[in-house]
Amino acid sequence: GAVDTGAYPYTGFAYTIQRDGQTLVALYIGTRLVGFVPQEDAGTYTASSAGQSYKVQVEPRPLPPTADVHLTVGGEVVGSTSGASVPVIIAGGDGPVSVGSIDAANYPYNGFAYTIERDGQALVSVYVGEKLVGFMPKDDAATFQATSGDQTYPVGVVPPPLSPSSDVELRYNGAVLDHTSSTSVPIIIEGASGPVTAGCINAVDYRFTGTQYTIEREGQTLVSVYVGQKL
Repeated sequence: GAVDTGAYPYTGFAYTIQRDGQTLVALYIGTRLVGFVPQEDAGTYTASSAGQSYKVQVEPRPLPPTADVHLTVGGEVVGSTSGASVPVIIAGGDGPVSVGSIDAANYPYNGFAYTIERDGQALVSVYVGEKLVGFMPKDDAATFQATSGDQTYPVGVVPPPLSPSSDVELRYNGAVLDHTSSTSVPIIIEGASGPVTAGCINAVDYRFTGTQYTIEREGQTLVSVYVGQKL
């Protein structure tokens, strides 16, 4: 059989489904979902398209919220989470070093980076998915991996908070559709060949409340979209 890939957007973690009493895991080329197979067989698969061969991979299982995580460089553990505590890692003379821990409860996930200072260094919050796993110099994050149990996860850095006065470009497939200004935001509708702009609207009339706004344009229902709390 087949499944609708739209129901399984890429998250960096594995999806599993059940078929005929078997557990199947999502298989990817890069970030593209290409099928579901029994996990024990995943390593035997290859993929090809237009004469080209591609490596397929299985993403790790989602990290349980309460799981402890080890932050490693070159296979060596530099710091670990423990319960609600996450490590604080700075750049030392011989490489990254843990200099203590911090309570993750003080830094709830909001889609943006937190920064703290330690020993004269600016450190940013790093994540596995939405789970805070530590603070470290931003430039070092790419050298780290996170492990928990038998799973390995990439360490991610989310962007800094967006200034309320910043102009924002809205892109579709890499191309700029429109952008915000200091007080207005674009209206985008579905055109014959994809999304197109259909004017703008005063953002002041749609202040953030935590509830989505809907408007009608050219027979289409449009919803408000945000970066953080910025329309």
